[in-house]
Amino acid sequence: MKLKNRAIFTSALMLFMGMQMLLDIRPVDAAETQSAGVYVFKDAKKDGTVTFTKKWKDNKDNDERQIPDIEISTAKPEGMIVKYKVTFHGNGLAFDDGTTENEMTYTENGQVLDGQYKMPSGTNVCWYTDTSYKNRVVVANDGTLNTEITRNIDLYAKEATFVLQNGDDFNSLIPDNATTVYFTDEIMPETASLIDVDNDGDCGVVAWMDGTVMKVSSQISDVSVIANQNCKNMFNKKTNLSEIYFDNIDTSNTTNMQSMFYGCSGLQKLNLASFNTSKVIYMNSAFANCNQLKQVNVKSFDTSSVTNMNSMFSGCENLESIDVSNFDTKNVKNIGYMFVSCKKLANIDLSSFNTSNVINMDNIFQRCSGLKSVNIEGWDTSKTTSMQCMFSECGSLTDVDLSHFNTSNVVNMRRMFHRCGKLVSIDVNNFDTAKVTNMEAMFYSCSNLLQLDISHFNTSKVTNMSMMFLSCSKLTMLSVKNFNTALVTDMSHMFSSCQMLTDLDTSSFDTSRVKNMQQMFYDCNKLVNLNMSSFDTSNVTNMNKMWYNCRSLTRLDLSNFDTSKVTGMDYSFYACHGMNTLILGEKFVFVGSTYSIPLSSWKNSSGETFDSDGTMSNIPNNVADVYSKM
Repeated sequence: MKLKNRAIFTSALMLFMGMQMLLDIRPVDAAETQSAGVYVFKDAKKDGTVTFTKKWKDNKDNDERQIPDIEISTAKPEGMIVKYKVTFHGNGLAFDDGTTENEMTYTENGQVLDGQYKMPSGTNVCWYTDTSYKNRVVVANDGTLNTEITRNIDLYAKEATFVLQNGDDFNSLIPDNATTVYFTDEIMPETASLIDVDNDGDCGVVAWMDGTVMKVSSQISDVSVIANQNCKNMFNKKTNLSEIYFDNIDTSNTTNMQSMFYGCSGLQKLNLASFNTSKVIYMNSAFANCNQLKQVNVKSFDTSSVTNMNSMFSGCENLESIDVSNFDTKNVKNIGYMFVSCKKLANIDLSSFNTSNVINMDNIFQRCSGLKSVNIEGWDTSKTTSMQCMFSECGSLTDVDLSHFNTSNVVNMRRMFHRCGKLVSIDVNNFDTAKVTNMEAMFYSCSNLLQLDISHFNTSKVTNMSMMFLSCSKLTMLSVKNFNTALVTDMSHMFSSCQMLTDLDTSSFDTSRVKNMQQMFYDCNKLVNLNMSSFDTSNVTNMNKMWYNCRSLTRLDLSNFDTSKVTGMDYSFYACHGMNTLILGEKFVFVGSTYSIPLSSWKNSSGETFDSDGTMSNIPNNVADVYSKM
């Protein structure tokens, strides 16, 4: 046999024969007739040799037959179409006709020559060349393969899961120019560029851009995209988004919605009626800082598994109404900051809330400046430990019923009613404050409060009373004579600007630990009687403006005051124009040069005269005596 070309082969091997003969071909596994006298050899080997053995059909020997020319080539003849068989294996799944295999014929560039492409019934699959699912072959809807073929191959189905990537990863895939996200089941156009949002890489879920619309699809009719178990930050700070359509998404396995829509400042409405939230545990900050959001439909939310609702609607400044009447909150422990800065909410009914396990109520209604009424009737607060800023800056609130509150475990009441300027009365008669440590600014700027009964308050653990009644400018009476202040370190501004108080008995105050008394009675301009006979000021460092503008005070007894540690006494007696008698003790020392004893001459009990120029005087330090204005 005469060989014109002996070749080492790397791909499909073409054999051209001048006349017909039988061939025993080794080690090539298969030969296929492509046309008369032409054979195609298909083998996965990258190198090797081909051995031919002549066998004539009529059993004649070589001497009786002319040896044909045989040409071996790795080049494909011009116009030659090479055919390859691809077998699609259901791999445990069946096709509509009940079969588990589907054979098709392809060209080497993946185009269909024969057969009908089909998917296993009722599902979507990805195809792999191995059952370990490492080498994936993308198959288009018409059966076209995205790869070249060099041999007959088997493809194995793996059922797609349709699960999205976790919230953070999905967020990173949303293009900056996207204004809308649409969850759908439509087919991705062949001309579209794939955005791989699928969780396990099986492309059960695909996404692409259609203009400025990001479409996220299962590509199978009535098959939903499945939200990841963790949807935390899914749309966080996607400020260009103005619409999100959840028509085709299944959230039944989601457990975390923390900050899901945080900072979506372009959204004005959200319809979440399709959401299944039965497994969600975390809803904290879910809609926080969606400051243009006017409507959000959460009426159908199943919150029976939720434990954290902290800051859920925080910063939704344009939210006009919210229906949470169906919320099941029996497992919720944290509702702090839940509605903070919802400035346009006028009324909210939370009477259905089960708060029996709530520990944190901090700032829940803070800066709800438009809130006129809030129904929290029936709330169980027996486990609550913090109510800091609970109603702070609710400037339109005219009434709130807290008569049922159990505060026996509350530690923090800081700024609880701060700047509730329209509250006329607050019923705190049932408050148990035995564990409270912080009452800073608790009633600060309740400027329309006419009465306040706190005579029963147990303040034995309180350390901070600064600004507690600051600017309660209409209070005419305040009983603090039962206050235990043994642990208090800060009383600055405590009664500052209580402009209607005429009498204040602080004779029971233990101030031995107090360091700051700055502006304690500042601008109490109608105060006539002030009993400070029990004051121990041995640790006080700041007395700046302490009695500033107490112009109705006629007598000030400071005989027990020790000012040895005081470093600031600026304007302490400024504008005390009505003061006629000043009683000082041997430990009293004037500090600085602007303590502002009223301009006048003063005489002591012995008739000695001392002068004041309105900023300082020559009244002696460390001399116990009674000084009278002349």
